[in-house]
Amino acid sequence: MANAQVTAIAFKNDMGALPSAFRALPGDMIRLSFWRMIMRAFLAGVSAFLMFVSLSYGQTFSAADANHHIGEHATVCGTIASERTASSSRGSPTFVNLDKPYPSQIFTIVVWSSDLPRVGSLPTSGRICATGTITDYRGVPEIVVRDAQSWYTPK
Repeated sequence: MANAQVTAIAFKNDMGALPSAFRALPGDMIRLSFWRMIMRAFLAGVSAFLMFVSLSYGQTFSAADANHHIGEHATVCGTIASERTASSSRGSPTFVNLDKPYPSQIFTIVVWSSDLPRVGSLPTSGRICATGTITDYRGVPEIVVRDAQSWYTPK
């Protein structure tokens, strides 16, 4: 019976009566405090979600760690190990493999030929970072780069 009086969400106890803590309050005040409690819980949930999203957008991973972050929006950095354009494939994708060359690549940056004008010229050696959603293609993590703001060379 004491739990029913303390619990603010359960307005009625097992007998169907209002707990004594709420008997003195007019009906409108009970409804108002209930909706305030619901609104506070909702705002706390939204705040937690936004904090999680903002933290996940700021993450930077090495090419070797990217496979642990499939589905996340992040930045992946590594050393260019090989680069190849599959001009005979549909969409003529360009593959930039980081840290290890094809066929042992551990991470790939993909640029479709239709996106090349927006992406610009990628370097063929040195370090590069790509930002986007990390996806898995046949066991190898990758990010598809669609514009020049999605990649950079670290200093």
